[in-house]
Formats: sequence, structure tokens, C-alpha cells
Amino acid sequence: MTNKISQYVSEIKTLISLAVPLMIVQLFNSGKGMVDTMMVGQIDKYSLAGISLSFGIYIVVILFFAGIGTALIANLARAYSLKDYKTIANDSQQGLYLFLIISIIPTLMFINNGFIFDGLALEDETKQIASDYLRVLG
Repeated sequence: MTNKISQYVSEIKTLISLAVPLMIVQLFNSGKGMVDTMMVGQIDKYSLAGISLSFGIYIVVILFFAGIGTALIANLARAYSLKDYKTIANDSQQGLYLFLIISIIPTLMFINNGFIFDGLALEDETKQIASDYLRVLG
């Protein structure tokens, strides 16, 4: 019984050591939007609205990629536990190709983002600020 408890404690320590860097990255991603919002909120309402719109779009794209990355990590962990190094090499290579290919779409969308805000009933100043900020984030 004591052996199982020490094994669980060892696994929990390993999980925490792996989770802490991910939590820090997520904290910084969210914190970036919060700091930007607090700073721009001091300027005017148009800037605040533009930053809020752009960051909302940005975070959805980031979370989409994080989800794909999580799925890839799960596959790599399964292959590692089976000592299937050929699958690890193959999945890593395919994951890299996948990320490189699908990252082109949001990059182009962020650079040429006028169509995103055209359908919204916004002031021109808000659209311009949102467009500029999304271009900077991309």
C-alpha cells in the first residue's frame, strides 16, 4: 500500500513539473491581453473596443492551435510509453508539417484582416484600431 502511495506521489510530482510551464505560458497569454486592455483603456473608448475585438479573435486562434498541440502531445506520449520511437519520429514530423501549413491561414487572416470587421457596425476609428492591433499580434 505504501509503495502505491509513493508511486502516486511520484507521478503527481512529475505531472506538476510538466504542467507548471504550460500554466505559466497560459498566464502570460492571458496577461498580455489584460495589460493591453488596461493600458489602452486609459486612451479612449474606441481604442478599448478595438483592442478587445482583436484580442478576442487572437485568443480563439491561439486556443485552437493549443488544442491541436495537446492532441499531438497525447499521441506522442502514448507512443513513448510503448517505446515506439518510429511513431514518435513520424508523428513529430507530421505535427511540424501540420502546424507550418495551417499557421499560414491565420497569419494571412491577421495581416489582411479588413474583411473580419467589415460586417460589424463599428465606428471607422474602432475598425482601424482593431485591424492594426490584430496585424501586430499576427
